[in-house]
Amino acid sequence: MYGSLAAAPAGAVSNCHVTGNVRGGTNGVMFAGGLIGWSGRVAISRCTFEGDVEGTSGVGGLIGRGYRTTVHQCYAKADVNHIGPGFSAGGLIGNTYNTCTISQSFATGSVGGVAGSIGGLVGDVRDTSITNSFSRSAVSGVTTQQGGLVGLLRADGLVDRSYSTGAMTAGFWVGGLVGNNLGVGNVTLSFWDTESSGIVASAGGTGQTTAQMQTEATFTAVAWDFVTIWGMCAPPTYSISYPYLLWSPLCDLVYAARFRPEDLWCKDLVNPADVLPPVYYSAVK
Repeated sequence: MYGSLAAAPAGAVSNCHVTGNVRGGTNGVMFAGGLIGWSGRVAISRCTFEGDVEGTSGVGGLIGRGYRTTVHQCYAKADVNHIGPGFSAGGLIGNTYNTCTISQSFATGSVGGVAGSIGGLVGDVRDTSITNSFSRSAVSGVTTQQGGLVGLLRADGLVDRSYSTGAMTAGFWVGGLVGNNLGVGNVTLSFWDTESSGIVASAGGTGQTTAQMQTEATFTAVAWDFVTIWGMCAPPTYSISYPYLLWSPLCDLVYAARFRPEDLWCKDLVNPADVLPPVYYSAVK
């Protein structure tokens, strides 16, 4: 097991921010995560990872494998590379099982693999609920079950009020939101962008055009919470955007005091100089 913070902690981890690269090696060692390789009975909140993660099985941007783990308000900006014959890779978590929950969390970057289940957020989801979360990770695979959000969603998994937008290539079972779904009715009020992903079918969820995905009414029509959980950039002050999570720094164009140019999330400001300090404006114009 490999992780920047720890291999297999139990308890609680919060407000942890890690940058760097994690290499799981090719010697058959399982579970590599940007933050934690294998998490058991852990509550993780407000933790982030930025960097690259590589491993042979159970590879995730934040966590390699989650067991009875709660992930709340976390993200990974990672390039995840699954180089072995093992079973899963995900932009945030490689695989989850036994009563895990993921809420208000997301992944950006890329996820690639040669076999198994590959997902923009989670590769293999078992006995896990994913709510109010998203992936903008590009996803690619060879002989894989591949989804913009989840590669393999098992019968006891749930996806609710979540979305994906990442480009997708190759794969065996390929779905815009979910690659392969072993359940029925376990994907609710969730969407993927058919244009940015290049995929028009999914084993769950509803496909929308980019314009629809960047329209708040698409989401409020099915009771997404745009008061306490979600936000969206809009003209005239901002260009349009996909939904973002209000806790997140990734729409710092709304919270200009915390803005980082590399986290440009709302595309381009209509007039950046009006709301950004000159030092930031010069970096993004």
